[in-house]
Amino acid sequence: DDNDSNSNDDDDPNVVLMHLRALKRDGSILLDTRQEGRPVLFRLGSIAAEELYYINEGKALSKGRIPLGVQDAILAQGTASWEGGYGKADAMRYGGLRMVVVPPELAYGTNGVSRYEAYKLGLKAPVARNELLRYEIELFRCNDDRVTYGADANANDANTDTNAAAAAAAPKARACCLDEFYPCQKMP
Repeated sequence: DDNDSNSNDDDDPNVVLMHLRALKRDGSILLDTRQEGRPVLFRLGSIAAEELYYINEGKALSKGRIPLGVQDAILAQGTASWEGGYGKADAMRYGGLRMVVVPPELAYGTNGVSRYEAYKLGLKAPVARNELLRYEIELFRCNDDRVTYGADANANDANTDTNAAAAAAAPKARACCLDEFYPCQKMP
């Protein structure tokens, strides 16, 4: 783990915003959200344990860009190899960077990913059967304050009641950014 910040432990743990880079065994890039220019918004727990590809032999399974091993690396549930005598990892924190090796059983298993499936998933290449994958995961940090947008900040004081009503009705969002730009106000 690198850049393991202590912030936002009380945020909604079910949804994370992250950059993800997947590398095949030969070092070729399978997925890089930085190159795509967009981080991934991912709901933790959306990959059920019964979706392990090596258990469900012969059944049609939906494959995703984010395999169970990545979710396991974020939550440190103990399914991955660090529990098997290699030490225990803590759950990732917002702003953290983690490099993990995902075994085939927690990636795409004995089925792999065909060229067509890779195209549909937005992967840069197919994945061979029983392919070991490496992932670099960087979770974004989020401000504790909710940002109101859509309300006119330059309105005059004569309409304070109107402005207060507009501000209350305006959508609110949490600002999230990479750790180097935290508290999300210095982004280029």
